[in-house]
Amino acid sequence: MATTRRLARPEVPGVLLTATLGAAALGLKHAVPAATAIPDVLLALTFGAVVVNTPLARGLGLGPGEVWDSRFAPGLNFVGKTVLRVSVVLMGLR
Repeated sequence: MATTRRLARPEVPGVLLTATLGAAALGLKHAVPAATAIPDVLLALTFGAVVVNTPLARGLGLGPGEVWDSRFAPGLNFVGKTVLRVSVVLMGLR
């Protein structure tokens, strides 16, 4: 009998995906000359759009209309609501 391992937190895959895209955006921002002044948030959004709208999405199980049915859905929902709200509040406090 095969046992299946379940993650303790279903949000982990989606959070890791968004953290990876965010880290790539920050890395690219620091790699290009400062004169280009491309916001890292814009780069992260672009990377996310590329991931969802290219064949890479199919490899991740994020095909058209499947994003919210995938294993990434709980983490994307958490990041899109909770983390985004907290970051907006922290930006306001700054």
